[in-house]
Amino acid sequence: MNKYFYTDGTTKFGPFSKEELRKQKILRSTKIWCYGMDNWKELSEIPELNDLTTAIPPDIRIKH
Repeated sequence: MNKYFYTDGTTKFGPFSKEELRKQKILRSTKIWCYGMDNWKELSEIPELNDLTTAIPPDIRIKH
């Protein structure tokens, strides 16, 4: 079972199981990393976490 970390851009949080990660306040654009990955990726780019992204509303884009 993978353990995942996420970052708010300043601080790293984790490790979390997939179920623990589901309970965190993350967005589809949140950067995620787990052992075996070369770089941080957006949550929406990680196939094994697709079921998490379907439970998160899309990011709001504000037009100015």
